[in-house]
Amino acid sequence: MGVTESVGTKLFICDLPPTTNDAGGFGSLTFESIGEVIDAGEHTREYSEVSYIDLKDGRTVKMKGSYNDGGRTVQLAYSKDDPGQIVLREALNKRKKYSFKIEYPGENAEKDYFTAYVMSISKTVGGADGYLTMSVTLALDEGVVTA
Repeated sequence: MGVTESVGTKLFICDLPPTTNDAGGFGSLTFESIGEVIDAGEHTREYSEVSYIDLKDGRTVKMKGSYNDGGRTVQLAYSKDDPGQIVLREALNKRKKYSFKIEYPGENAEKDYFTAYVMSISKTVGGADGYLTMSVTLALDEGVVTA
């Protein structure tokens, strides 16, 4: 069974949305690499449960309802001069969505593309043997496109 390790994963940002929400639309964008990524986080599409109780037999009937593409929290070692981190910090105070790309390691590796709003950024001071880190919360606006 083949698995993919995390080392070699790269995260990118672009201040423009794709012209179309597919691999071609995202592929035409110029992305800036975000440096010093510690953890690129996780994302999932989550559906709401819609239910009612049938009076005939008292059984709860369940169905899938609306969905939310969720969010992603990215952990970074803070770098004042990293171009990608600069774009992230600028995005926090703008009411627009940004495009993101995650490149996974390996031959013929997949890429995930998505648009998101930068919702929060927190800077943390570590202990004596630590370093400054930055936690970035993204709210995904549309589904993830895998290419």
